[in-house]
Amino acid sequence: MAPSPEYLEYVLDLLADASEISTRKMMGEYLLYASGKLFGGVYDDRFLVKDTEASRAATRRAWAAAGPRSAGRAASWSP
Repeated sequence: MAPSPEYLEYVLDLLADASEISTRKMMGEYLLYASGKLFGGVYDDRFLVKDTEASRAATRRAWAAAGPRSAGRAASWSP
């Protein structure tokens, strides 16, 4: 199932502060690039990020800034 246009827009809004974000539609899903470098995608209304040390560090910083109300929203990742 392809992601809905509304969900893709939501993800791009989340990434609004990041520089040079672009998308590429591939087989009904969307690949996400930052400055031309692949870092994740939107698949079946799920936002997935490539597992790298940099992405783990950025995720930890974002969750720390979001505070305790965001705990448990992404149960598939743990530091």
